[in-house]
Amino acid sequence: MKKLYGLLVLFALATIFMAPDFIKVAVVDLDFINKEYKVTLVDIKRQFYIDEMTTKFEKLKAEIDAITVKLSNPNITSEEKAKLEAAQQDKLNEAVALRDHYKKLDDDLQANRQKYIQDDISLAIKKICEKKGYALAVDARSEFVLYYASYIDISKDVLEYLFIMIVRFLKENNVTNPEKYGIDPNIFKQYANQ
Repeated sequence: MKKLYGLLVLFALATIFMAPDFIKVAVVDLDFINKEYKVTLVDIKRQFYIDEMTTKFEKLKAEIDAITVKLSNPNITSEEKAKLEAAQQDKLNEAVALRDHYKKLDDDLQANRQKYIQDDISLAIKKICEKKGYALAVDARSEFVLYYASYIDISKDVLEYLFIMIVRFLKENNVTNPEKYGIDPNIFKQYANQ
């Protein structure tokens, strides 16, 4: 059965190549992509959300500390004290909600990390194929690929597109220090308008 399937695939590919409207086929080396895609979008998102949460927590802490200072004033009225205590409790509740929100985001990114990485790679392959006019992309590891010319290998283009996705995320979130996320600032500038 496996041989029959292999013959059917080869027949289908031969039919494609012999068709009058030749269909362009690309090859992607997924081993290469997985090995070279070290700074992933999902990891950058995770670090970005941690940084964002930290900034928001620091702001809340400063607001809570300011309220605490006001509460320590022996000259405040009981009405002012009640308002300040209510405001302090609101800030504490906001901090708990913020923590829960970011914990949910982080748990999702950790639990589904591989899925998100594969989704990003699939999207990058699709976008490169659309851009270059390829109708089909085949994994170079496939047992049915016996040979391919290097000019149809889009692996490096896919890696570049993954990097562009990272740059877009950082740019959309107004990140001005890409080196904090392991991205060379000069390369960031190069891809910032793509």
